[in-house]
Amino acid sequence: MYPIRLFWNLAAIGGAIAVGVITHDAGLIAVTFLGGLLVPRLLGLAPRGPGLSRWGHGGCHGGEARSRWRADRFDAWHRDAHGGAPTQTEPASGPAQS
Repeated sequence: MYPIRLFWNLAAIGGAIAVGVITHDAGLIAVTFLGGLLVPRLLGLAPRGPGLSRWGHGGCHGGEARSRWRADRFDAWHRDAHGGAPTQTEPASGPAQS
């Protein structure tokens, strides 16, 4: 787990405990706890998790590789769909007129 993520999780728990001790209101405790978990991630202060952000994702560029693979796959499908384009045929002629 990321150290900063651990910090924000502990801060959310601490905030919910403090609100619970002061107010004894379950609704405020829940709002404080969920807000403490969500707000730092929404503001970009903590990583949201694997795959959703660039925190701790070295140089492998997984998302870019996925999009390249998807684009290559689409291009291959498109080539196959239009690859054997029909050749121009002569229009069918009606009955021979003499």
